[in-house]
Amino acid sequence: MLRSVLLSISLFLVAFSLVGQNENKYADEDLIKYALVMKWAEEEKDKMTAIYNGWIRSNEVISTPRFLKIKNAADDSLKWSELDVVSEEMKVFNQITNDYDSMVSSFTALYKKKIKEEISAVLYNNLRKDLKNNNDLKARYKTILDDLKEDEEWSSD
Repeated sequence: MLRSVLLSISLFLVAFSLVGQNENKYADEDLIKYALVMKWAEEEKDKMTAIYNGWIRSNEVISTPRFLKIKNAADDSLKWSELDVVSEEMKVFNQITNDYDSMVSSFTALYKKKIKEEISAVLYNNLRKDLKNNNDLKARYKTILDDLKEDEEWSSD
């Protein structure tokens, strides 16, 4: 009887310690590394969007609404034929689209490199998955990310 009680208690303690280890599976250092790369990626995406929008607004051949209509019709031959796109418009549209695709491709390559070198692919994949399912981990990550953003605001003042 005593043996079964001790066995039950030891199993409980082992299970409890495993649960505790799983909740703190990631050190703050891991979350900081992840947050730094994600913050960088967010900033780069914002820059790319601004550049892309600037290209669209600043060209003198296609107005922004016209560019968006052409873009939305690009995969629909019926809509495309209704737009009567002239060759100058097509040239500018293709140039902006190709430049944007090139910019996104460069970003993607650099993003993957940063993940491999600064986080590790395994940690990135595991942490990304666990952030979706673990609210405590999400809260820790958000706090770290907010602190990083706040530190940047202080340093830029």
